[in-house]
Amino acid sequence: MNKTDLTTAFEQTSFLYGGNAQFIEQLYAKYLENPAAVDQHWRQFFAGLEDNAEQARKQVNGPSWARKDWPLAESGELVSALDGNWPAAPAAKAPKGGAAVPAKAPGLSAEDVRKATMDSVRALMMIRAYRMRGHLAADLDPLRLKEPASQPELDPATYGFTAEDMDRPIFLDHVLGLEHATIRQITDILKRTYCGTLGVEFMHISDPEQKA
Repeated sequence: MNKTDLTTAFEQTSFLYGGNAQFIEQLYAKYLENPAAVDQHWRQFFAGLEDNAEQARKQVNGPSWARKDWPLAESGELVSALDGNWPAAPAAKAPKGGAAVPAKAPGLSAEDVRKATMDSVRALMMIRAYRMRGHLAADLDPLRLKEPASQPELDPATYGFTAEDMDRPIFLDHVLGLEHATIRQITDILKRTYCGTLGVEFMHISDPEQKA
């Protein structure tokens, strides 16, 4: 076989390299169910294989003993940090003999609305600070060779929150996957996510899709 023939053979079969295996298997499965569902060139290619359709279908669909629920979906705090699907905060328990207390009462005054808005803005500012600077407080010194440095940007007090504000629900509009959360809940999630034994820093990424 001369050089030209080798080049032609490579061009005609280069799509069969391992990286395309899953795509070709899926396309073959579609072809076995309905040949008209794939492009004419693929129909010609698959027809040229001359496989027994039933055996080929079994191979493509995998072993009969394969579990449909496997592999299990990943979960845990690291995954929640990436996809924002944190467990919902527990609902307020109803007192004995009465109904649950609503999260917010109707008829708020203009000052109440302003305060709630400021709480949301400041909470979002703190969340952004953790995303930008949380890795600076990560526990990356297992030998405790130096004292951890103070990070005022990560302190709720920097944003005007006091000890009396720690358990007051604040509207987040599903940032961190929560519609409402207290400062205590927010800082707990942020510290677990950005200040554990693995520092996470992604805000420098300029591509919006990669950052998301």
